[in-house]
Amino acid sequence: MSAMPAGEGRSAQVPGETAATVPTRRARLRAAAAARGVPLPAILVTVAVVVPAAGALQVIARELWQATAWPGPPDGEPPADPEPAPLGSGQVAL
Repeated sequence: MSAMPAGEGRSAQVPGETAATVPTRRARLRAAAAARGVPLPAILVTVAVVVPAAGALQVIARELWQATAWPGPPDGEPPADPEPAPLGSGQVAL
């Protein structure tokens, strides 16, 4: 690759050369974690596995709860929206 011409405010350097020497934020984070003895890759892999697994287990538990639930209100309570009484039991049709 050819060098860029030096001019006002520019130095003669190969494009992309500075990107290789300046560490990225991710590289600095990994280096800082390694220096402090924090197993960052293990933590990230654990989170990447546990979070979706927990979400899937929640869905499975909800489906099982709904599939095995007793139909209707609990403890013999009357339904929230009872069926209307048939005509002839003292009601007047409108």
